Amino acid sequence: LAGLFEKTTSLSDFLERVVKTIAYHMRAAVCSVYLYEDATKELILSANQGLNRALIGEARLRLGEGITGKALEELRAIREANATENPNFKLIKGLDEEQFKAFLAVPIVRGLSRVGVIVVQDPVPEYFTENDEKALRAIAAQLASTIENAKLLLTLHPVETSLARTEKASDLGLVKGIRASGGIAS
Repeated sequence: LAGLFEKTTSLSDFLERVVKTIAYHMRAAVCSVYLYEDATKELILSANQGLNRALIGEARLRLGEGITGKALEELRAIREANATENPNFKLIKGLDEEQFKAFLAVPIVRGLSRVGVIVVQDPVPEYFTENDEKALRAIAAQLASTIENAKLLLTLHPVETSLARTEKASDLGLVKGIRASGGIAS
């Protein structure tokens, strides 16, 4: 996850890479990240792979609302063989998640701070196992630190465009590159 962040210029770009990577490795049809806004007590869909992308930044759940909100409220993972059978299930209109039965929501928490929730879904009922839950909890733990660090770094040092960086580097007579191995250059 830290390696993915190094290749991005914004938190949203980073989260998009994260959901694609997790969906691929967990072989899940859907992966979504909801970030929590403490001021409004809402989860905001911040990235997704496999659902309607038009609702990124628009779809919101209150703390405790839906399975996703309940996972963050209770600070525990919730794994469902068929999500629609869970009394907390809430369909978000327009998200196009109706066909996905299997559901696994894991809170992203750093210390006592709620950061968000990561959700994976699949059309096959009972698709996610206890091992999948353990893996997603480990990912959520690392993701919590990375998201918090990303927010901090992006507020302290806004990312410049590559053109602006090139112009500044050339003014100083420097060439910025990526090392292939350790060593010194002059």
